Amino acid sequence: MSRIIAPGQNKSMTKHDINRALNNQRDAIQYLNTKIETIDGLFSEFIDFMKKRDKFKKYLDDKHKQQKDK
Repeated sequence: MSRIIAPGQNKSMTKHDINRALNNQRDAIQYLNTKIETIDGLFSEFIDFMKKRDKFKKYLDDKHKQQKDK
């Protein structure tokens, strides 16, 4: 089994340690993605609730156009 020595540490890391760290990162990213999708859905529902979808779309289009012109 190959071992990787972490910089500044005497204890070496195993392949299992690296896999566990990568899996933890993947889980954290999936959690954040789920939360972002939830917020996106809630924001969309809020815009519909306020009956301002067309006005909001026009605002975003105008803002994008202004940024392009700069």
